[in-house]
Amino acid sequence: PSRASADSGKKLVLRKVQTPIVVDGVIDQSWSQADSAADFVQQAPYHGKDPSRRTVAKVLTTNRSLYCIMICYDERKNVQRTRGVLDDFAGDVVSLMLDTFNDKRTAYKFAVSASCVRADCRLLDDARNRDYNFDAVWRAATRIYDWGFVVEMEIPYRSIQYHEGMTEWGLDFDRWIPTLNEYIYCNGYEENEGQR
Repeated sequence: PSRASADSGKKLVLRKVQTPIVVDGVIDQSWSQADSAADFVQQAPYHGKDPSRRTVAKVLTTNRSLYCIMICYDERKNVQRTRGVLDDFAGDVVSLMLDTFNDKRTAYKFAVSASCVRADCRLLDDARNRDYNFDAVWRAATRIYDWGFVVEMEIPYRSIQYHEGMTEWGLDFDRWIPTLNEYIYCNGYEENEGQR
């Protein structure tokens, strides 16, 4: 069966913590306070179908930074840890996308591979175009486990632009699973509409 569209009304509550998260790829106790998103949907190869592997994404905030954790289940032998350089890598990858003006047309994308190579860009024109000239100051860490891998990110608010008076941002997460040629998102998108 087909799953929810990007405008389906999914919401994730951003909870505030007083102590900064240690970005090390370990799922520490702070993450138990966070709201989570786990109902991902395939974009490819089987559009609209359930993913083959479970993924859980969570976000928390302090006054200074937004934190994200993505917990990616798979067998250790399947996790591809390909080397690379900033904005250019392969292997298992997860991303956090933030529409900080809630305009449903542009967003920031922060991606991290299982080997902890990072990429960041601006998504333009419903993500049909990407501007890799955008380079923010942010941190990430990964850790491989027998049951999969974990990616943690810290994005300082000073590294991105946003409207201070807004109470909601657009948000999405994705995961590329190369052993299955599978691309999954938290929000579903029609194949012809881009990531509105």
